[in-house]
Amino acid sequence: MDYLPLALEYLLLTLSLGFVVFIAGLVILLRVIRKSIKNKIKISLLVILHLIVSVIISLIIWRFWFFNFDVMLGFILLPAVISEIITISIVYVIINSNSIFWKNNLLYMYVGGIAIGFVLILWLFKNSCESWERPKQVPLSAIWKGGCDGGNWIELVDIRTDTIRLRIYRDWNGELILDADFVSENCDDLQLTKTNWNKNIDFFDGIAIYCKNDVGGGYCKFNPILPAYYEEE
Repeated sequence: MDYLPLALEYLLLTLSLGFVVFIAGLVILLRVIRKSIKNKIKISLLVILHLIVSVIISLIIWRFWFFNFDVMLGFILLPAVISEIITISIVYVIINSNSIFWKNNLLYMYVGGIAIGFVLILWLFKNSCESWERPKQVPLSAIWKGGCDGGNWIELVDIRTDTIRLRIYRDWNGELILDADFVSENCDDLQLTKTNWNKNIDFFDGIAIYCKNDVGGGYCKFNPILPAYYEEE
């Protein structure tokens, strides 16, 4: 069950990054249902279930995010926004419809949605991440490093005694992001070579390149030496 830590990581990130959106969604939800539902217990249950469903849908949207822009727009998590639009729109249609059946079974719909979403999330994160297709402008020598939510193509240019020169390309379009010499930090005696560098490098966070090695409670990483040979503006 190695996929569970990944699913938990996404869940915590969704809750923290989407906090503002989820709160705003609950406020809008209360305004939508205030005239139709008077029972406070039912309202409380509806709010809790709505939050769970919104988070689940956000996770699924994030897992399948394929747009050529980041999931964050400033401090706003876009998958959470899409999730709230979907859920609140459905509730609004049901509340304003003439169907007594759907109005009386709204809570059960939420419970059913949670059950289906939970099973779907387990299935999604249980399956390994698909490998990214190499853009045409990315050299064949470059390797892809990252996770299910994205990563970068990294090309080894040269290795010296105290530095390693790498080129970083954007995952979806292959544009060059950074071409620089990197120097190690908190790596102890780790010595990268032309044969082992790809096994030790883990991901690029936009500033530094992190390795898989955990040294004394801290991560081994490689920081770029600036000014670089090339740095995207």
